[in-house]
Amino acid sequence: MLRATLTSAFAVGVMSRLVVQLFALAQIMMASRFIGLAEFGSYALAWACVAIFSAFVFTGYYQAFLRSEHPDEDRHTTFGMMLAFALVASLVLLAAGMSIGEGLVARIFLSFALLPIIEAVYAWNEVHLLRETRMRTISLIGAASEALATLVLALGLFEGLGPMALVAARYAATGLNLTISTFLVRRFPRPSFDRAVLRKGRRTAIPLWISTGAAMLANYGIDLILGIFLNPSQVGTYRGGARISQTAADLVQQPLTVLTWSRFSRLAAEQRGRLITLAWRVNMSFGTSVAWPLMLCVALLSKELVTVILDDAWLPTAAIISILSLVRAIRILTSQLEPTLTSLDRQGLQLAIRLFGLTFTFLAILVFGRSSAESTAIVQVYTSVIVALISLELTRQVLNISPGDLFRTFLPGLLLSGLCGGFVMATEPLRVALAPASGLFLTLVGLLVVWSGAVALSLWKGFLRWPTP
Repeated sequence: MLRATLTSAFAVGVMSRLVVQLFALAQIMMASRFIGLAEFGSYALAWACVAIFSAFVFTGYYQAFLRSEHPDEDRHTTFGMMLAFALVASLVLLAAGMSIGEGLVARIFLSFALLPIIEAVYAWNEVHLLRETRMRTISLIGAASEALATLVLALGLFEGLGPMALVAARYAATGLNLTISTFLVRRFPRPSFDRAVLRKGRRTAIPLWISTGAAMLANYGIDLILGIFLNPSQVGTYRGGARISQTAADLVQQPLTVLTWSRFSRLAAEQRGRLITLAWRVNMSFGTSVAWPLMLCVALLSKELVTVILDDAWLPTAAIISILSLVRAIRILTSQLEPTLTSLDRQGLQLAIRLFGLTFTFLAILVFGRSSAESTAIVQVYTSVIVALISLELTRQVLNISPGDLFRTFLPGLLLSGLCGGFVMATEPLRVALAPASGLFLTLVGLLVVWSGAVALSLWKGFLRWPTP
């Protein structure tokens, strides 16, 4: 039983994601000692564009292929659409770099121009692995690629490449993803645009493109707003804080999202849609039991985290980390929106929610949040609450979940958050008395013991259940 639990797809996914996020944290630690906030902001501006376009490559026909009943007929058209988005992304990055002209920002834009094409081939490989329910493999590939990226970044920084070392690290990670996945899939794509396949996948793809675009713009589009109205230093402050909070949030959200898409798509294909409600409750209950305590503790310990793991020049990011950790905790409530509504053929509802969230967030930031990175983060707390409440209520109605069952779904997460938050506050005298690194280390070890014990007890008593693919 224990062995099956520890080797389950979700457990392997979480542990692999933990490794990935630890490497990501190490990368930020190294960058903070070699790169200033303004230089990091220049990199963040270009990476925001890459991340937005990459989301389209891994969305749309990617999910349509997961649901395909005729994969042999659909696979090459799927690749054709992925490659088309990648080529558009490359052209935009080239055009942006040339229009900016000279300087660090222009060089980074131009340097990233080839990356989307490499990612398109990897996305085609990954979706085949996901169809075969090889989530463990995908997770382990991600951990290996991030290890290589960290090594490349370290070498680049010590060689004096500065922010360009971050670019080299991204190419190293994507290149390893492509190499390993190609060896495992052993199918070679070719661009194709079969009209019948395009029409068949369009119903799934278009709402997801719009929904994903809204989510990515709500995240990385903020970097672009700060870059337009302020300067790269403010972008670096915001993105540095966002990177830390995102590192913590992705620990559970990324593997949970992969499992959710796999399970919900399979249940829908098998015409067992009624089980999606139970799966949603299991996934959301476990997800909030991990994410909420984690994000609360990151918010409470934000200053200590910056002091210990980053350079003192990055102290302005502490407030951003604290605020955005709260935002990430709220957004976990909408983390299963796309797979749930897509699997139930309610794409229109999903689309309306995401478009409303994007428009509302952007207008609020433009009116109230463009004066500084901190004001931008604060605005997102309010917009995230409103969007999450609307999304949660509509999802509850679609899945026919009673208010009582909804409360019971979130109760473990609330109790664990209170337990962990209380532990952090109770141990504050310990952190004051000790050196910053020692106090933080002991607090984190204690938190891990307390949270792990509580989750193990909850699993044993049946209050929580492991999510399954």
